[in-house]
Amino acid sequence: MKNIYVISVGPGDRKYLSIEALNTIEALDVGIGPERFMYIVKSKPYCIPKKIIEGTIELIKKNINSKVGVLVAGDAGFYSLTTHIIKYFGIDRVDIVPGINIVQLSFSKIGKLW
Repeated sequence: MKNIYVISVGPGDRKYLSIEALNTIEALDVGIGPERFMYIVKSKPYCIPKKIIEGTIELIKKNINSKVGVLVAGDAGFYSLTTHIIKYFGIDRVDIVPGINIVQLSFSKIGKLW
């Protein structure tokens, strides 16, 4: 059963979250991530790990019977915590929720094609 969600918040602004990411965050019991994303998980408990990898794994373990969302910058699965979370908990428990690609957003802001 999947109960760990790695949620891409792309550039970290709520207005750029995908609908899937917003819906997943709304359904969480607890969020985990850096302090700068705390405002995204409005009315849920939010934990900030002291150490990125080890701290995130420990916080997931403490909340393993809940719906846990790990908010990551950039693209979930591309050089992120996703690899470590899947390695520790297994792909059967982890769902990766994509977001807007930061490269796509950057190029759109400067009016260039990529």
